[in-house]
Amino acid sequence: MTRVQNASLMIQRSLPGGLVGEIGYVGNWGYHINQSGGININPVPFGARFANLDPTTGKSLNDNLLRPNFPGYGNISRNKVDGFSNYHGLQTSLQRRYSRGLMFGMAYTFSKSLGVTSYNVLLPDNRKWFYGPNSNYRKHIFASNFSYDIPNLGRRLNNKILGVVTDNYTLSGILTAQSGPPITPSCGSSTGADITGSPNGTYRCLVVGDPKINV
Repeated sequence: MTRVQNASLMIQRSLPGGLVGEIGYVGNWGYHINQSGGININPVPFGARFANLDPTTGKSLNDNLLRPNFPGYGNISRNKVDGFSNYHGLQTSLQRRYSRGLMFGMAYTFSKSLGVTSYNVLLPDNRKWFYGPNSNYRKHIFASNFSYDIPNLGRRLNNKILGVVTDNYTLSGILTAQSGPPITPSCGSSTGADITGSPNGTYRCLVVGDPKINV
């Protein structure tokens, strides 16, 4: 059964000028998460296509004939709830209570969200292979809002024509900025060559230098 735990600690303080500041920590932990794709209990082993060639064509045999668990059948999947995730965030905010026609607020979150939500039965260590940023991970999130009552100049100057333009209006806005989602670089052969010898195999780029050297 999936289990989720949450924890938070916030400190709030009144500041001069009608401001209220808040800072705190938020944590979230998930256990026994259903892993995407489940477990394929009938995979084609790594390299099976390379070792099992049809002598008449020189090409690999049909994939379903290369599956040692249930030969002749395709992929057979079952659910697996062994995934986990963790979230740690520093949350801050600054609010100005409504006074003299003006109020505003700002909030900033610095966080990290990691986990294992996928599984491949062919890998010796799924946690080591898949543990990394979750798809919803956003390192920086900033949001702000404001509301300002435009002065009633027409009423103050006893000018009805001016009042049509300036009186009883409120100017407001919302601004949100955040980091982009994590990405996983894709790799492959320019000629479409089979790299793993299995349709169920996964491979990744091997970073041999500084990927940011020209940035």
